[in-house]
Amino acid sequence: MKQALTGLAVSALGVTSVLADDQKGFEFLAFGDMPYGGSQINYLEQAAKKLKTSDIPFALFFGDMKSGGKRCSEKRYEENLSAIFGVTEKPVFLTLGDNDWTDCDRKGDNELVKLYEIRERAYRSDYLPENRTTMNINRDISYPELVRFQYENLYVTTQHIVGTGNGREEVVADNKNEILTAVDLRDAKNKAWLEESFHDAADADGMVVFIHADVTEDSSFLGKETCGSGLQENCDPYASFIQNLKEKAAAYEKPVLFIHGSTKVHCVQQGFLGEDNLTRFNGAGDGVLDLSFVKWNGKTGFEFKSFNTGKNVKTCD
Repeated sequence: MKQALTGLAVSALGVTSVLADDQKGFEFLAFGDMPYGGSQINYLEQAAKKLKTSDIPFALFFGDMKSGGKRCSEKRYEENLSAIFGVTEKPVFLTLGDNDWTDCDRKGDNELVKLYEIRERAYRSDYLPENRTTMNINRDISYPELVRFQYENLYVTTQHIVGTGNGREEVVADNKNEILTAVDLRDAKNKAWLEESFHDAADADGMVVFIHADVTEDSSFLGKETCGSGLQENCDPYASFIQNLKEKAAAYEKPVLFIHGSTKVHCVQQGFLGEDNLTRFNGAGDGVLDLSFVKWNGKTGFEFKSFNTGKNVKTCD
């Protein structure tokens, strides 16, 4: 990175930053995998007080708004969403995680029913970023978790890709054929959305793609055929997305940041998938109680700092 923050004041739960006057760039907030209980709701409430002094233009939430072991109740959805969207008065862009709907069948609930329910709650009008900003935001009507927008010279887009084998595994309380068909349709929509996003980002100087699943985590998928084209089980559920991201990033040539959650590791990996311009950021969460400031340096790339400490996020092992 060519230039670090020129002014940085750090406290236990807050960061105030000042960018150099001659540097075109800004910071945004990235977080997810929380709140998993009352103490984490309190953490987000305390963080919100500190963030009132921050000049971030938006925040990205990368899914899992509740613990996968807890019931997907109406009350829990409401309490947790209120804490997430209350972190900042600025726009909060939220994609979904497996804890939010695919894992609801652990307690006997229907996955697709819960997906419909969480969409109704998480993308209602009083939470929508569209109602918190004048930015031009494009959102898919049928898949409201798919959203894309450009802020200054940075383009941002989401994908709905979750853990539990992207929803292909641990189907307990649903009709499995119905679930797998729905996953195939979602995969096709994700692919088209990503391709459209890279096309739309042609005039931007950089791009962010954020999802929930840690597509690097589960080695049990390695060597298996790619899911799709009639193959629905015993296949690699992330291979299609990984290949699509690699190809699009290589052709784009400008900096691309891939953000995800789902795992405890809070780290940065440069040159992801062998592409020099592609950076992977594993956000905090799932036991690591922290948020992240991501600084876009204008054209030269990204920097990452812990919200709790103000220190640089470590490199992935």
